[in-house]
Amino acid sequence: MPENAKLDVKTYVSESEGRKTMIFQGKYTAPPPAPHGHEYFPGVGYYKFYPESTAKFDKAMDTCRNDGAHLAILNSEAEMKVLKSIFARHPKTGYERWDGGEPYNYNGNDHCGAMTKSGLLNDHSCETIFNMPFLCEYDPFLGKNEVNEIQ
Repeated sequence: MPENAKLDVKTYVSESEGRKTMIFQGKYTAPPPAPHGHEYFPGVGYYKFYPESTAKFDKAMDTCRNDGAHLAILNSEAEMKVLKSIFARHPKTGYERWDGGEPYNYNGNDHCGAMTKSGLLNDHSCETIFNMPFLCEYDPFLGKNEVNEIQ
């Protein structure tokens, strides 16, 4: 059985006319398969990290779309912990916390996130963001058109 799968079995016993009948009812649950290279984190989702990338924002977005995914969006504390664990495996990029004074949202145009070389988080304009590693997030419940709408 795959590591991420779950099997629940219920047993029922009935008796009629001196005969016992045992009924087994099972439910097998497994996550949908992930696109190539995406890692599954139970209860959170699928992610693929491009640690050595030199892609600008638009190229990173296209790379994720080509995988049927989108650039990672933090939606919960659980997701933040998953992303932190991914970054911890790649100390070159690091992950700690917001850099001093961030997020600043300069002129109301800083809608993309990045990590500084010191490992601190910073917000940037999506048009001027420089080359850096990125994470793609795959949601098996979104259709391809919905992925395009996210970005």
